[in-house]
Amino acid sequence: MKNNYLFLFLLFGICLIFSRCKLELESANPVFLISTQQNEISTQSTSSCVFKYKLITPFNQLDNESQQKALVEGISLWQKANKRINFLQFSEDDRCEIWVKFIDPKFFETSTKTTEGSFFKVPLVGQSISKKENDKYVIYLSNSYQWTQQSMTKAVAYHIGLMLGMATSKNEQSIMYPFSVGDKITLSKTDSIDVNRLYPLLCKDADFKFLPFSFNLSSSTLLKIRLDKQNPIKIVASGQIRVGLFLGYSTPVGLDKGLFSFPIVGYNLIPAFNHATIIYKKNNDTEWKICGAYLELPADGNEYLELILNLNDNDVTDNTGSYQVTVSYK
Repeated sequence: MKNNYLFLFLLFGICLIFSRCKLELESANPVFLISTQQNEISTQSTSSCVFKYKLITPFNQLDNESQQKALVEGISLWQKANKRINFLQFSEDDRCEIWVKFIDPKFFETSTKTTEGSFFKVPLVGQSISKKENDKYVIYLSNSYQWTQQSMTKAVAYHIGLMLGMATSKNEQSIMYPFSVGDKITLSKTDSIDVNRLYPLLCKDADFKFLPFSFNLSSSTLLKIRLDKQNPIKIVASGQIRVGLFLGYSTPVGLDKGLFSFPIVGYNLIPAFNHATIIYKKNNDTEWKICGAYLELPADGNEYLELILNLNDNDVTDNTGSYQVTVSYK
């Protein structure tokens, strides 16, 4: 009988020890380990300052809207902290520098972190990794983890930080802390200081657009374009503008004469071109050329292009409306 009591006492003691150990581990451990990847020191990892990104393979257990919000919020944390870097959500896969994919974690490289418990070391496996593959920076998220919008936001923000060259932090308030802790997802003061130290110069690409884009044209407009592939460029214009009380409406092709064949050359910037047609200058051109309703510009090997589009009209103040213009690759 005494042996039975002793056995029960020992069993109770062991259960108590394990119970306390478990509680300590659970209370000490954050929600999940984002990644085992770490940067030891902060260093600028790229000379680029404009990055296009896209969610390539979505997560089938989280609605698309939440995934898109998580992606945008995770990336925009860095853009808000440093206005000299710019991230653009883009539609074409092959022209994006950043891809986000959900994949089976069996494709992850074998890597674990260990945390100290009361008596045991508990292996923890990261739920995401990122790597440079050819010309893409790919963020892989485990499709076996139960992602929420919040946890996905934190994971994306962490890996974008690694891409920018940010060092991993031991501060739980830092976005570069490799664990998910709490509900608040913001950059710490140190995060903001470090990313501004890494990227201190004004980005020359900050005000350049990537194709395709559309806009309304009613007066002289400067277009600064970053060419990320060497295809011909096409400009397509449509719509109507009311060009004064007596001339009526013009399309992007323009008008060759006024009401009752009244000559209107005197109203033109360039007398030889139709009135109110679209005209353009490319880069360092000194003379205006006709664009009209459709124009193709051949690729010339340059990475940057500046276009000025205008109306062949020496007084646009009495016009009403605008042309709708789309600039894209052919």
